[in-house]
Amino acid sequence: MRSGGTGGVDREWLSTVSDHLTSIGRLTHSHRLYGEMGARAGLSMRPYLYGILARIRDRQPVRISDVAEDTEYDRSTISRHIAELTNLGCVARESDPDDGRVVIVRLTPHGADVIERVYEAWRATLADMTADWSDEDRAAFLERVRRATISLIRGRSSRRTASFSTDRSCSNSGPSSMPRMKFGPPLFRIIA
Repeated sequence: MRSGGTGGVDREWLSTVSDHLTSIGRLTHSHRLYGEMGARAGLSMRPYLYGILARIRDRQPVRISDVAEDTEYDRSTISRHIAELTNLGCVARESDPDDGRVVIVRLTPHGADVIERVYEAWRATLADMTADWSDEDRAAFLERVRRATISLIRGRSSRRTASFSTDRSCSNSGPSSMPRMKFGPPLFRIIA
C-alpha cells in the first residue's frame, strides 16, 4: 500500500520501521537498562544519573541549562541531579570563563571512569547479544544502522539545525566522518 505524504514509500513498511526504532529508543533510554549496566560495571548509582553523566561527557564543559535541554529535564531537576553527581565526586562545577554568572560542569576523573565502566558493560552486553551473529551479519547491521542514523540526523537537521553537529564532540566510538547528534544518541550507542 502506497500513499501520498510518504514519498511513495509503503506505509506498512514505514509503520514497522517506526515501531522498531521506537522500541530501540525506549529500550536504550530505559532506567532499568542503565541500572543493569551500572550493576554489571560494579557500580551502585541511581540509574538516571548515568544518562546525565553521558551527556556531560559528550558536551563538556557544558552549561547546566544545556544539559537540561539535551536530556529534556527541567533545569531544577537537572540541578538536583548534578548536585548528586557532584557529591559523588563525578562532576565538577565551575564558573563559565565567558560569563561568571553561569555555571558549567565537566566530568572529574572519577566521573570519566564511572561512565567508561558503564559503556564497557554495554559493549560486553552487545557482544553477548550478538555472539551468534556472523561477521557478515555484524557488518551488514552496522552499515544499516549507520545509514539510518545519518538519515535521521540529516532529516532532523533540515528541520532543526541548531540541535545537531557533524563534529566529533560526542564520539568516543565510530568513525569521525559520521555525523553525530550534538549530545549523542542514547547512553548506550548501538554504534559502539
